[in-house]
Amino acid sequence: MAGTSYFVVPDEETARALAEAFAEFGYPRVTARPSRALPFDVDPVERTSWTVFVVDEGPYMTDKAGHRAYREVGRRAAAVAREHGGFFQGGSQFDVSQLGIADQDGPIRLINPGRRPAVPEIVEVPQPADAILSLSPDDIEKTEIDLSGLDDIDWAALEHAHGSAEDIPGLIRGLAHDFEVWEEWAEIHSELFGDNLMHQGTFYSATAPAIPFIARMVTSGALPAICRSYLYRDLTLAAGERDASMVSRMAFGGEPEPAAWTDEVHRAVGEVLPSLLERWDFEPPANRYPLALLAALYSRTEVIAKVEAMAHQFSDTKPGCYLRLAVAVLRGADDDAAEMSEAIAAWEDYGDDRYLDEPGVSGTTKGRITLTKGVLTTAYEETS
Repeated sequence: MAGTSYFVVPDEETARALAEAFAEFGYPRVTARPSRALPFDVDPVERTSWTVFVVDEGPYMTDKAGHRAYREVGRRAAAVAREHGGFFQGGSQFDVSQLGIADQDGPIRLINPGRRPAVPEIVEVPQPADAILSLSPDDIEKTEIDLSGLDDIDWAALEHAHGSAEDIPGLIRGLAHDFEVWEEWAEIHSELFGDNLMHQGTFYSATAPAIPFIARMVTSGALPAICRSYLYRDLTLAAGERDASMVSRMAFGGEPEPAAWTDEVHRAVGEVLPSLLERWDFEPPANRYPLALLAALYSRTEVIAKVEAMAHQFSDTKPGCYLRLAVAVLRGADDDAAEMSEAIAAWEDYGDDRYLDEPGVSGTTKGRITLTKGVLTTAYEETS
């Protein structure tokens, strides 16, 4: 495996200095050229930046250790870029057979045939044992789900990933009523969240207004536990996107501002969280887990004893590690949260863990981002 990376700096002088630093770092091919205005630049005056492009010929193994070694080299390169006022903009990984086309021209070009960056020793950290979180007992209440007010919202004036949000009420009603056939419910759920309201982590004007109705489905107790588990995870992902987007913008050279609509969505989930937490004693472990992570995202310390008990119950397992991190975040233990996040990233393959290196980001913020990722990496009991 080999790869390329792009880094953006403000001007030619800085680009030349960073290119020379990358050549010293060990990259065999480094080029730099003028590029478009810096990302997130709200200045109406067009400003030119420079992109420094590096090729890492490797080769790296394609196994987990190889990917981790490649990412670690990239993390160190990003630190070099930050020292020069630059930031990582993107990159790609590919088979070494594609190296012949992995190059760019530019007025600055440094070639060091046969060199490669120093590859750090990667200590294989075994992943803790997984614990299959149970969806039992599954107590379902025979009650109607309150969707009053759904038609009072002008959904046609709102948008989701594919345009007008006028179809959202129908999808919400489908989740509230079509849960007797799992395949049908799952299809509606995928369309509502994966396709429309939270498409690839992006939110829209229709996302926040839908949150109260999603919460009512959960708190009604009328949905089966498997359906509630999906909605708990959706709410956790929605709540955690604000921190993730702010740190992502910082990593790309922008101000620590949340992405569009993430503030509104974060507030909407926060407003329904107290009613969700009241469900703790009624929920099976599979649903208490995302509830614990949600509580940590909002520092709801009234449930810390319950989260601690669950962490102890699943001690030395993968979900137990995340639950202990949730306790650290709930306690505001900044150093512990940072250390635990780093420890989890040593065995959990996120693919992108640069948020752990971003200067000025607190340990608890890193912990909240790690917890948000963790809601999707834990095994749940299969059901139909």
